[in-house]
Amino acid sequence: MTKARISFAEYIEFCNDFLSLTSQLWEWQDVNVVGENNCFLRLQTVTEEPSHGVIKSEYHIVYSLSYQVPVLYFVKQRLNGTYLSIDELYDLIPESLEICTADYKYSFSLSIHALLNRPFYQIHPCNTSQLMSKFESDNYIVTWLSSIGKIINFEVLLK
Repeated sequence: MTKARISFAEYIEFCNDFLSLTSQLWEWQDVNVVGENNCFLRLQTVTEEPSHGVIKSEYHIVYSLSYQVPVLYFVKQRLNGTYLSIDELYDLIPESLEICTADYKYSFSLSIHALLNRPFYQIHPCNTSQLMSKFESDNYIVTWLSSIGKIINFEVLLK
């Protein structure tokens, strides 16, 4: 079984492995904060959503010292700079997943980014360790992101 929680050193190791496995253009971002948790992975995408037009998205994988698990922060905005509301984000959940994600309807909310101190949506980390204890995996980040990304219609692309 996969460890339910991981250390910051394991987070860094799993993220570096993830970077070598993914075909997406994630990159390390360093921030000037006190403490060891001062870096995260960042991905920016542009997609066309039928009901919302062209959407710019930004995703951050940040380590939570409190929960000892990764946390996904994200924002989605239109080309004019306006952000999608939480109801518009719920609309992006594919119909095929609505039954599966019904319990997760309130699993993400607007929050203050742990390292940037700006509003971002976050998928709550409170159940991550319970979720991850159910899997066997060589890479915690790949398994975790593949599982929780579905909640916000995010797909992990591997090489």
